[in-house]
Amino acid sequence: MIKDIPGYEGKYTITDDGQVYTYHRKKYLKPCITKDGYYEVKLRKDGRMIAHRVHCLVLMTYNPHEKYKEMQVNHKDENKLNNNL
Repeated sequence: MIKDIPGYEGKYTITDDGQVYTYHRKKYLKPCITKDGYYEVKLRKDGRMIAHRVHCLVLMTYNPHEKYKEMQVNHKDENKLNNNL
């Protein structure tokens, strides 16, 4: 399943397992690993690059009723690199 990322509609999409696609470059972005061990991608908005952790983008996109910015997102399997919903 693939959906537009809220706030980036028509520019970026994300799958429920955390693959981020850019319409501009017509390819999936390659995430980097942060010093904390999480996948992160940089998305362009209003001429700026904004870093987002992939697991947070998955939650924000597939569970829009949650208050994303106020939540702590934990991985059920404790694997920081597993971004499956």
